[in-house]
Amino acid sequence: MVDLSSFVAVFAELEDLAASEPELAEFVPAAEELHRQAAALAAGATQLPEIPPTRAVMPRRDLADRIVRVVSRLPPVDEGAAPDLQLRVAQLVGNLVNGVTGPIFARYPEAIPREGKP
Repeated sequence: MVDLSSFVAVFAELEDLAASEPELAEFVPAAEELHRQAAALAAGATQLPEIPPTRAVMPRRDLADRIVRVVSRLPPVDEGAAPDLQLRVAQLVGNLVNGVTGPIFARYPEAIPREGKP
């Protein structure tokens, strides 16, 4: 089972963070859309529109670290989850990369934890 309410909560927190930091203004539309998409997914949506890759630049490392701390709380998808749900969650995470975490990795790759690395 996938805890979709946790996805909604994490993306609500991401939206709040982006909205509270003026330097993250370029990320607010993506954060709002991610929150909407997580809520739609929790409500049973079967389609999620793609968020195109952003041209925004992550302004500071401390902001990148705060975002990574928030999104690192996304729950795992159980192996037994329905394939269509796994696909929709993968689409949501892909949208997260396009809209928010891609610019973090581009400027501060060390801010993104990788399996097996501290």
